[in-house]
Amino acid sequence: MLKKLILVVLIFFSLQIQVVSAEKSQKLFLIKAVDPLGNDISGDRQIGVVNSILGKPFVVTVRDEENNPIKSIAIIFKVLNDEEALCNPSVDYTDINGYAKTEVTSGKRTGEFILEAELLREPCERLIFTYNVFNRRWLYLLFIQLIGGFAIFFFGFRIAG
Repeated sequence: MLKKLILVVLIFFSLQIQVVSAEKSQKLFLIKAVDPLGNDISGDRQIGVVNSILGKPFVVTVRDEENNPIKSIAIIFKVLNDEEALCNPSVDYTDINGYAKTEVTSGKRTGEFILEAELLREPCERLIFTYNVFNRRWLYLLFIQLIGGFAIFFFGFRIAG
C-alpha cells in the first residue's frame, strides 16, 4: 500500500514538473494592447508636456501561440533617449488578462522620445513606443504663429493690390 501511495505521489509530481516545463517552453508574444473591441489602448504616440505624467499609461499584453493571455510575466519598461524620464513602475507583471502597464513622467527636454517594453524571458521580445513632449506654452506659441502667418498672408494681398 505504501509503495502504491509513493508511486502515485511521484507520478503526480512528475506530471506537474512536465506541465511547468511545457509552460516555460511555449512561445510568448509581446503585443501593444487593444481592448476587446480592437481599439488601441497601448498609449503609443502620445503628446505630453515637460516634467509631467503623460495622459495615458503605456500598456502591453502577453499572449501565447493560441492567443491566450498569460499572467505573472515580468515586463521591463525604460525610456531610451531621456535619462530624466521615469517609468512607474519600471518592472510590472502581467495581470490575469495578460496586461502590464507603466506611467511615464517626462523629463525637462522637449522632442520625440522612445519607450521600450521588454519581455524578461528567452527569447527576448521587445516593443517600441514613441511619445512627444512639448513646453507648457506650446499651444500659446502655436496660436501666435498662426496669427503671424495669417497676418503675413493678408498683408501680402494688400501689397499686391
